[in-house]
This record gives sequence, C-alpha cells and structure tokens, in this order.
Amino acid sequence: MIKIKPRWIAIFIIFLGVYNIIFARISILPFRFIFGIFTKAIVAFTGFSSLLVGFLLTIVGYGLYLEYKLFFRLSFLLLLISATINFFQENIPGALISTFLLAALYIERCAFSRSLPFKFNAKYLVSFWIILFVLVYGTIGSLHFGIEYNPPIKSGIQALYYTIITVTTVGYGDYIPVTDSARLFAISLIIVGVGSFISAIAIIFQPLMKKLEERAIKGL
Repeated sequence: MIKIKPRWIAIFIIFLGVYNIIFARISILPFRFIFGIFTKAIVAFTGFSSLLVGFLLTIVGYGLYLEYKLFFRLSFLLLLISATINFFQENIPGALISTFLLAALYIERCAFSRSLPFKFNAKYLVSFWIILFVLVYGTIGSLHFGIEYNPPIKSGIQALYYTIITVTTVGYGDYIPVTDSARLFAISLIIVGVGSFISAIAIIFQPLMKKLEERAIKGL
C-alpha cells in the first residue's frame, strides 16, 4: 500500500468530511441504479448520518493534523462509521475512500503520539463529549426528520425537548415518528443515547453526590 504522510492523512480526512456533507445533500444518488437494494428509509437515514459524520470529521481532522493521539482514536472510529454509512448510501467512492484512509491511518498510527497540551481526567472528557454528541445528534436529527413526526418538529427547542425526553426515557409520546426513516432515527437515538447519556451524567455528578453524602453524614 502507498504510504501517505500523517498530516496529509489528516487533510484528506477533512476533505472526506466535506465530501460526506455535500453528498448527504444530493437527492439522486449516482449508484442507486447499480444496486437499488436498500429501502428509501435506510438511504434517507444514512444521508442524515453522513451529514453529521462529515461535520465531525472536519473537526477531528484538525486535531489529527496536530498529531494528537486522542484525535487519532476519534478519527479511526469516525472513518469506520463513514465507510459503513457510505456503503448503505450506495456511495461507492465514499466507502472506498473511507476504507483507504482507515488503512492508511492504521499504518501511520505511531505518528500520532502527542498528548493534549493540558491535563484532564479522561473519563470526564469522554462523558462531556458523549453528552454533547447525543444532544447534537438528537437535535439535528429531529429537525432533519421533523416533518415526518406527528405533530411535526419545527423548531430547535422542540427538537432538543424531543431528544432529552427520549434519551432520559421519559417519553411523553407527544411526538410520534410516522415514517420508516423517522422510526430508524428514533431507534438510533434510543440505542446511541439512552445508556450512554445517563451513564455520562452519572460519571460527571457522582463525585459531587459523594461529597454531599459525606457532608450529610458528618452533619449527623
């Protein structure tokens, strides 16, 4: 395999992110007539996912350009997701490029060894990242599929509200998906969000609750 310099890999990943964003907005997919094996709902759902993953790749690619180890791990995961999503979109160039960059990134993995220029507790950073990702994913997705709900989700506040009541398992039932693509999104939000969101909040607030409990015991 042709070796690519680490920073060029980062640049190509940023371009892949832009490509995913652009492709996600194209209504007629160029390879649909070759395969045509996936339902319209799956293609619509993966189109939204491609938009979100593309946006994340453009951000993570910059950290990868600076050769930070943390961003290498995030890029590796996002490239794997990108390859899968592009396959379901029947976007063969996108799937091949994602796979090629995934292999190139793995080969040059030793080049990404820098630590972040500040100290942090990894579990808190990951927890904040999970919470932010779930809220962004749910809000943008709810707006994207908003007209496919009854009643329609039309504003950012409604989308954020739907995301929070879904991932916290409150589920008032006031917004109901009425199409397959909206149902697929709701399923993905439940799978991605419920366990990870609640666990992340618990990790962040556990030390605070422990201190309050210790103070309460001392007060007795």
